[in-house]
Amino acid sequence: MLSPFLQSPQTFEPRPLRLRIAAVAVLGASVAVWMFTAGHELRIAYRFAGPSVFSEVDRRQFAAVRDVVPEKTPLLLLAESGNAWQARLWQRAFFPRNAVLVVYQPYGEGVRTLRRSYDIRYAVLVGPPPFDPGFRWKRDLGPLADMSARVIFGELER
Repeated sequence: MLSPFLQSPQTFEPRPLRLRIAAVAVLGASVAVWMFTAGHELRIAYRFAGPSVFSEVDRRQFAAVRDVVPEKTPLLLLAESGNAWQARLWQRAFFPRNAVLVVYQPYGEGVRTLRRSYDIRYAVLVGPPPFDPGFRWKRDLGPLADMSARVIFGELER
């Protein structure tokens, strides 16, 4: 016995014309609404995506670093794992101008290896500054936006 869901080819009846027209109208209306909505949403997303994630504090800190670090010079960023969001913001802010190489705690030989491999001259510390990677000079750029952690920037000894 065949399944009741299968129809034999002899019993197939074409759908009524009114049903086909209704289906095409619903599909057409859905596509039209999607195109209008998608276009509107994409315009909003692309217009506000870049600046919206950076606070005014972030922009000031980025500008202070951009004023010192030459273009195409890699930047070392040291952070605790709890500040991963901030580390990614720094990477986004400097892309493609500068590569931001992030190292999370525990720091150690990896920092020295990166410095030698990429000839890194500048570093940023995000969070409590428990580690000095060998600054020649450093500058406190202030706290992270709405957080107690601080941002320290400086040039590294050669």
